This record gives sequence, C-alpha cells and structure tokens, in this order.
Amino acid sequence: MDPDKLFGLLENQHLWLVLGVAFVFGAIGALIHRSSAPPPGDPTSAARQPTVRGDILTGGIAAMAILYVTDPPSGVALIGGSLVAGYAAKTVLAGLEARMTSVLAQRDASESRREADMTKRALENLADNVSALPEAVQSVTDDVDLTSVKQLARSVKAQLAHH
Repeated sequence: MDPDKLFGLLENQHLWLVLGVAFVFGAIGALIHRSSAPPPGDPTSAARQPTVRGDILTGGIAAMAILYVTDPPSGVALIGGSLVAGYAAKTVLAGLEARMTSVLAQRDASESRREADMTKRALENLADNVSALPEAVQSVTDDVDLTSVKQLARSVKAQLAHH
C-alpha cells in the first residue's frame, strides 16, 4: 500500500461524490426493503429488529462496500447497483465478508506452502549431506551406526520427492 497514493485518492472530490451517491441510494434501497419486508410474526422479535437508522446505515455501507468488487461503467449502473446493494445489505455484507475471509485464507495457504517448500528443501539438503558423509566419520561417531543414518536420510529424501 502506497500511503501517498491513498492520501491522493482521499483528496479526490469525485471519489467522495461517488461514495455519497452510493451511500444515499444504498440507504434508499434499505428503506425500500424495510417497507416491502413482511412484518415479523413474533411480537417479541420487534425488540431485536434493526431500527430505521440502522437499516439506512447498513444499506449505505453495503452500497459503498460493493464498489470494492465492482466498477460501475455509468451513473445509472452506480445508482442501480447501490439500490440493489442497499436492498440486500445484509447479504451483500456477508458476501463481502466471505470474500475477504477467502482472500485471507488463500494468502495463509500460500505462505504455508512456501514454508513447507523451504522446509522440504532444507530436509533434502540435510539428507544429501548425511548421505555424503564419508565412512571415516564413523570413528568419530562410534555410538551411531552411520550406515543406518545414511539409509534413513535416503528414505527421507525419497519420501520428500513424492510430496
């Protein structure tokens, strides 16, 4: 992330206008959803229902957040997409959360693969070094059967080659 570039984007008045339009129409979409949604069947669930302000905020945020994954080609597409995002705000935000979770999981998996590859190379190098030990080392390591160690090293290297 380039902080200067990011700060430059935040100074762009057009960006704030686009975000404002998205927020307003997302809020309208949320209000449309609220007015068209069936009333809750359980009178005790009314206390858990979001407030109008909460719906407006959620719809506006969802409409702005959807710009993270879309690039509307026109003002009409921006307004239409914002209305839809506001109408389906909770679903949109859940989808964006799932996308971010997936991106983070992929990054973690990539790092794990890189670490596993480094470990595999280190083990292969160790196995090569042990296999190449001269028999003269046996006198220094009287307590260790060097032939068994070399066989173990070759076995480890063979198993690593299959993975």
